Amino acid sequence: PNVAGRVDGMDCVYVAGWIKRGPSGTIGSNRACALDTVAAIEEDVKDYNIAESHVSNEVNIVELLETRNVKLVNFVDWQKIDDAECQAGEKLGKPREKFTSSAEMIKLLGHC
Repeated sequence: PNVAGRVDGMDCVYVAGWIKRGPSGTIGSNRACALDTVAAIEEDVKDYNIAESHVSNEVNIVELLETRNVKLVNFVDWQKIDDAECQAGEKLGKPREKFTSSAEMIKLLGHC
């Protein structure tokens, strides 16, 4: 349960998309839903000074995932995927041709 994306009974835990409202909607619905949640986060940071009060509990998620050998897709990787999709679409007279599997994207990035 949540109110405006804030998980009931949990400080600094937020949700958006289907986990927030159930399995309904489209990309547009998810975007509007996320904007609502981001507004709640911004309000909480401003009102409760979350940025300072939770520093001692901070976990570097990238370091944690790397210790678990999780392959990450960062922004530069996403740009490579985006560029490849746009180039593939251009050949077909379309804005982009989306990858249809994670394996294709991972292969492009060399994260095998």
